[in-house]
Amino acid sequence: MFQINLFLSHLISDFAFSDVYSKDFLDKKNYYKHMIWAAVVFFIFNFDTNNLGKLFAVLAFLIHVALDFFRIKKGSTLLFETISSLSFLILSIPMNNYYLDSYISNPFQIYILGLLITTSIGSYIFRTFNILPKGKKDTTGTSERLAVFIFIMAHQYILALIAIIAGIIYKMLFEKRKDKEIIYSIIYGTALSFIWMLIMGGLK
Repeated sequence: MFQINLFLSHLISDFAFSDVYSKDFLDKKNYYKHMIWAAVVFFIFNFDTNNLGKLFAVLAFLIHVALDFFRIKKGSTLLFETISSLSFLILSIPMNNYYLDSYISNPFQIYILGLLITTSIGSYIFRTFNILPKGKKDTTGTSERLAVFIFIMAHQYILALIAIIAGIIYKMLFEKRKDKEIIYSIIYGTALSFIWMLIMGGLK
């Protein structure tokens, strides 16, 4: 498996702790906050490459910024987000040799990718298909899936079950919710966690 530093940089910048559908995210006046966050993420995931690798990382960051401005102008769509993400995945392939000695090992990169897909990108998928209202925060659902992912990856299935039950109780008791997201979040989070456990097992 090739190194995916640039791919992770893009995904984490746009989806971790962010909602690409929110008005604040798509507001030009607030964009500087996202750009600072993205710059920090790109730096963290790409600082330990050589000078040429750093140059490519800067160019990749500028591409990310250009895509952000396109999103602000046209809005977020599933097609746009998919093409943008795949572009960074493809861009990571020729950059592989510049990251062979990265402090973020390839297995750990794959672990982070699974964690991101299970949590933040899960929220994006729910908003895209109207399981969750666009612009609505998904802090509880994300936290629930985060706990389930970590416990299942550690083969602590009882703790994962407790996390699921706690998530359901919290949503119904404190958030007064009885919507379909409660069930979809459990199914999505649990299924992705087990799939990723098998993927990680195949890397050993």
